[in-house]
Amino acid sequence: MLTHETRCIRWLVCLTAALMFWPAASWGQGTGATRGDRGKLRGGGGPAGGVPMGRGASQQGVGTVLKFTAAERQDTEEGFVGTLRLRMEDGRSVSLEVPAEAVIRLGDREFTSEEMGEILTSGIQLNVGWETEKKKRGEDQVLKSANFHITDVVGEVTKVDAKTEVATVRVVPTGGKLWPDQEARYNKAKSMAQGREVRPPKPQKRSLQIKAVDDASAVLDIDKVATTLLDLEPGTRIEGQIVMGKPFGLVSRLEVRPKKGEEQEAGQQADEGGGEPIRPAGGGGGTRGGGGKPPKLGG
Repeated sequence: MLTHETRCIRWLVCLTAALMFWPAASWGQGTGATRGDRGKLRGGGGPAGGVPMGRGASQQGVGTVLKFTAAERQDTEEGFVGTLRLRMEDGRSVSLEVPAEAVIRLGDREFTSEEMGEILTSGIQLNVGWETEKKKRGEDQVLKSANFHITDVVGEVTKVDAKTEVATVRVVPTGGKLWPDQEARYNKAKSMAQGREVRPPKPQKRSLQIKAVDDASAVLDIDKVATTLLDLEPGTRIEGQIVMGKPFGLVSRLEVRPKKGEEQEAGQQADEGGGEPIRPAGGGGGTRGGGGKPPKLGG
């Protein structure tokens, strides 16, 4: 028969054993982690005992296309058509899986995922959004949205090469805005300034090579009539929207502007009435703003 002292000793031994094994049994609770997973969680870039940072999170930014690689058979069976590699503004490189349903628009034309290899040449700038998704073979960063990064510019044509169908223009961003690469460096400098004032750089004219895309780029002459990039002559003043790229960018929309002096003359004509014909009731006629014979009607 057990004495009171023996019972107390046994009870203390059982309690001590339970306390020793309780932390190990409860480590993975709340995270669904196994013993092998716990090591991965600690070394995976996230907080100890938590989910790795970035898993399932949406991200977005401006990037420059490095390369588009068509998918292999295994990827196409899983619904992917290729991999898009970009260098983001902050300097990091990302590889995004392009799903079959992805589309990207330039002007009035929509490019499907199967056409992206043709339009997304090296150096083209894009606004992209992506998410990290779990797959059978691990995790993939999947493209969720993409559109061309448009820059509004003004300047003039300096050269047109009919053989390559490329025009060289000398332009500057409108409204005193910076070039995308200038803006990225300026934002980085501000973030590292620790409260010190950082003066923004001045936008400068740059010589760029641009190319029009069939059924997507809009090029309009002085009368707002559709024309082609190859019809523009050196010295033609232009304004519009382009997609930055190397060796050449893409035209989204481009319009011819009046030559210097013609804008002022056109403005004066508008102020004076511009010679618009007036036909008073009962016949006769004249011109507003300074005489002139009325146009002949009929035969």
